[in-house]
Amino acid sequence: VTITATQKANLEVLDTIREVLAEKDEAVTISDLIKEEPLNAYTNQKISALMKKLVDGGEVEKTSIKKVSYFRIKQ
Repeated sequence: VTITATQKANLEVLDTIREVLAEKDEAVTISDLIKEEPLNAYTNQKISALMKKLVDGGEVEKTSIKKVSYFRIKQ
C-alpha cells in the first residue's frame, strides 16, 4: 500500500499531537492545542479531523463539558 504525501504529512502531525498531549497534565481543547508550536500551523478543522482518528483509535480520551470537547492521552 502506497501512502500519499498528504497521508505521510498527516502521520507526522498525529505524532506531534500525541507529543503535545503527552506533555499536558490536564485535558485540553483543540483551541488550546493549536496555540502550541508547531500545531499553530494548522487549522482547527484539520486538528479536529486528526483528533477524531486518535479518539476512534483509542489513543485519546474525549470528554465534553457544556458542549466543549476536551482531549487527553489515555493513561
